[in-house]
Amino acid sequence: MNPSLLTSSPSTPFLSPFPLKLAPSSLTLPKRHRFLVSFPRSSSAETPSTLTLESKPDNVFGGNRELTGIQPLVSNLSPPLRLASSAIILAGALAAGYGLGTKFGGGSRNLALGGALVAGAAGGAVVFALNSAVPEVAAINLHNYVSGFDDPTQVSKEEIEGIAKKYGVSKQDEAFNAELCDLYSMFVSSVIPPGGEELTGNEVETIINFKNALGIDDPDAASMHVELGRRIFRQRLETGDRDGDVEQRRATSSFLLPWKRVFKVTDSQVEIAIRDNAQRLYFSKLKSVVKDIDVEQLVSLRQAQLSYRLSDELAEDLFRQHTRKLVEKNISAALDRLKSRTRTVQDVVKVVEELDKILAFNNKLISLKNHEDAASFACGVGPVSVSGGKYDSEREKDDLKLLYRAYVTDALSGGRMEEHKLAALNQLKNIFGLGKREAESITLDITSKVYRKRLAQGVSSGDLEFSDSKAASLQNLCEELHFDPQKATEIHEEIYRQKLQQCAADGVLSDEDVKALTRLRVMLCIPQHTIDAAHSDICGSLFEKVVSS
Repeated sequence: MNPSLLTSSPSTPFLSPFPLKLAPSSLTLPKRHRFLVSFPRSSSAETPSTLTLESKPDNVFGGNRELTGIQPLVSNLSPPLRLASSAIILAGALAAGYGLGTKFGGGSRNLALGGALVAGAAGGAVVFALNSAVPEVAAINLHNYVSGFDDPTQVSKEEIEGIAKKYGVSKQDEAFNAELCDLYSMFVSSVIPPGGEELTGNEVETIINFKNALGIDDPDAASMHVELGRRIFRQRLETGDRDGDVEQRRATSSFLLPWKRVFKVTDSQVEIAIRDNAQRLYFSKLKSVVKDIDVEQLVSLRQAQLSYRLSDELAEDLFRQHTRKLVEKNISAALDRLKSRTRTVQDVVKVVEELDKILAFNNKLISLKNHEDAASFACGVGPVSVSGGKYDSEREKDDLKLLYRAYVTDALSGGRMEEHKLAALNQLKNIFGLGKREAESITLDITSKVYRKRLAQGVSSGDLEFSDSKAASLQNLCEELHFDPQKATEIHEEIYRQKLQQCAADGVLSDEDVKALTRLRVMLCIPQHTIDAAHSDICGSLFEKVVSS
């Protein structure tokens, strides 16, 4: 059977990944139980996944069965010995019948032959009974062999073939093949998780491995799937309500075919179910992914995606959703501290730490995207973004601007903008989805304040006045802050105008005022035409006031 027949399917209006809940009263199979089945994982970051059973496998397969009648005798006879025994029994019966016919028939040859025929028929009946019991004996031994395992996945294909060879039977023998089908059906019923639990993603592989170990044919396996589905369907009709019926029919979608004839669903519903269930399984696996994700985890995710038959597009979308949620946790923690009414300096430090965690995670994903083995990694590895998440709205965007402003302020707290901080701000802008103008406006506002502060320190300390090249000093200051020189020139003009207004407030410029203004113009390297324009504007307005008064 094509393994795709066993592929887990997701939910639709009729199908769901939620497992089955069987009622013993409606099934001829024994009550379902669950057993421990371990699976190796490709990722070392994960612990082995298990399917947990609620009882021992004896109960799953009905426990050991006893041999009765002539079955214990048949069980001890190998095919050659059984053939020899059959020949001896038949020959002995013929001889005994011939002897008795001769003895009691007065030596009549006809009576002797008649006795031989009668005794031979009886012997033949014994031989027939002996040989007809063989398939049933083989089936019982097969059942006892499988039910004897604590973990049925450890069943050996070679051992089962050995049982068939020991008794000279094959899958063509009805009793033996029926036992194979029953064991398979009970196993499938046990592996499917009970109601309320989601599939782990390993059920299909487990069932396929057990099917191969039993050596059951694909058509027989498919028939067991269909029969199990029918029983579940009937059970829901008999004992369940409409909602329960729909839920149960959703649950059967994981393994039971054919869809149209038995479950009355369309091909499109099956496709949607497969896709939806694959998404659920992949999403469950993504829960183990944290910010310290490594190469092995990414390879494991890719393998899981392929085994779930999830498209690259959907896998990429799910991965990006997960990484976005990880980042959103840091954003929420940072905002809680930033908006706290009792905010302290330590809270501001914690805000920056949360943002640094986001940037570190983003850098790690970028490096993994550029890894030489990136083709074997999970789809969607790359820079994170809040786009499409809880912070992708105008109201929340204002909060992100507050965080961006806090990070810019911290980056300039030392009086200069380091190169790595500049790169971090560019990444943070992209993560937050801020526009270029929005980010530049915030940065310019804060940098302008820092520039004014540094300029005031340089003027008051005399460093700027006594420097060899005032223009070079101002240029270095702009470079340290990554500040636009044109914006710096505008600030210089604004400072000069403020000083001029202050000096000319009483309508007269004293010699001291002129010296102070000249000193300021020289330190700030203000062009003469700018000075003339400032004097024309400010002094002209004062002259107009005097004339008008």
